[in-house]
Amino acid sequence: MVSLEALRGLVLEEVIAQMLSTCGYRLLNTKHDDPEALTHGAHGLLVRGRGANHQADALGELSMPTPFSLPIRLFAEAKFRHRPTGLTDVRNALGVINDVNERYRHEPAIRKLPPKRYHYRYSLFSTSGFTKAAQSFALAQQISLIDLQGRTFDSLRSTVEATAAALLELADAYGITTNFPTGQVRTALRLALGTWQGTQQSDDQAIAHRSARPDEEALRADEVMIGRERNLLPREELATIAGQLEQDFTDVLILAFLDAPFVLALRPGDMDAFEAFLEHGDRVQRVHLAFDEDSDGIGDWIIASTEDPDTPLASFGLPPVLEAWLLGTDNAQRERALRIKHEVLSTMTLYRGQRTTQLQFTPLVRETNNVQAYADEHSSPLRRAYRVHEKDPIDRRNLGQADSPPDIQKVYEWADECPRWTADSMRTLLELLDQQRPAQAAVIRAAAENGGVLPRSAVYEIAGYHRSRTLRGFTRPIHRIADQLVNEGALPEGAPYPLAPWYPRPGPAAWFMMPPDVVRLIQGSSS
Repeated sequence: MVSLEALRGLVLEEVIAQMLSTCGYRLLNTKHDDPEALTHGAHGLLVRGRGANHQADALGELSMPTPFSLPIRLFAEAKFRHRPTGLTDVRNALGVINDVNERYRHEPAIRKLPPKRYHYRYSLFSTSGFTKAAQSFALAQQISLIDLQGRTFDSLRSTVEATAAALLELADAYGITTNFPTGQVRTALRLALGTWQGTQQSDDQAIAHRSARPDEEALRADEVMIGRERNLLPREELATIAGQLEQDFTDVLILAFLDAPFVLALRPGDMDAFEAFLEHGDRVQRVHLAFDEDSDGIGDWIIASTEDPDTPLASFGLPPVLEAWLLGTDNAQRERALRIKHEVLSTMTLYRGQRTTQLQFTPLVRETNNVQAYADEHSSPLRRAYRVHEKDPIDRRNLGQADSPPDIQKVYEWADECPRWTADSMRTLLELLDQQRPAQAAVIRAAAENGGVLPRSAVYEIAGYHRSRTLRGFTRPIHRIADQLVNEGALPEGAPYPLAPWYPRPGPAAWFMMPPDVVRLIQGSSS
């Protein structure tokens, strides 16, 4: 009997195949796409290797030319498990690409023209991360690992799991306990997701089905699927499940290629806004990169434009081994981390249709003290709230431990040299917040009453938020209004933001704090 774990992996691979089709890759579905290199197996497409044929559940060919290089084909394999993907899976991936890349050596020289060759690569996607051994081996062997376990991909995982559960329930209802029709299911999902481009249909048939609804399109799975399986699921019910997946699948992922042996999967917060950003202006866009401190222990990274660093454009995850390397704060790792950030994460290349866009950014540096100080000389409004006095090391005891409030006099020592808020500008800020974001207004007043600091738990209580809700971005409306006041001349340029999160350790913000002069202004106005 097919397992739920296997079905989750199958559905996830089809979602990834849809992602490949939007990132400049043409999905290969049948042997007719390349009769020399591809053939059919019992459950789908096979790629011929030097010593064996290999299952290709999701195989994409980069449509854009790669100068002075062989055309690129990418294997994509997905694991949806409750345990980390291990070394065995990565070793298998290496064996597959080595075998298919060496196939030409086994070809007999009986033709006038040499066979067309391709450069095959391999990417492993996992919803539960990877073991340390798997990560180290993959980075050394240039196998790309894409970690989908962060909160960024919550809805993607839940959609895939719901589809897999529906498929298993359908198989149980019709007594299919052996020989699960994997080929039929894959074909139905691809027809619904729009990634089926098989050549087993005529041009007239393709035109006739172009305007069909996803569930109607999936009804054709039995007609065009590869091979002939004995046990088939009822086509109407299967088509309904496939159509529902297409309707629920809103987590579009975008592949980003680095000058390094791995690929990133970006998750835009707003796809329309992200597409507009990519299409705006030059094909080289400058962006900021920051670690998401509110990721509850699972590393998510945020990309934001230099023009609006307060608004994330997309999120992504890194293999934890590499992430630990980048975030290492001991003296021995410091120079290496800076070099890797500048050399490895300096440029991302994205393929969207026939357009190539490069994202270039200056990585932000995590300081060794307990304040989130950023060493970028071009300070943006996002960073003003986290800057500290950099001349002398900051004593952790004077700033407060992780479970005690920060000493705002020490934290905001640098602010003595900055422009100050006035009673009028603070009153305007609070009035606008009362109208637009009353939760933020209430938190600011409560923090002032509490001496300038509030624990994370108090913010949830005052704002009326459920504890499952993230506080990531809670201060952004405050920052936006403050910047608006600066633009209108009501607040001096460079005044610190009136509320900022405090990160005494990796993970979510433990406290929210205010500059002492802002505390005195609010306390004075309420007395």
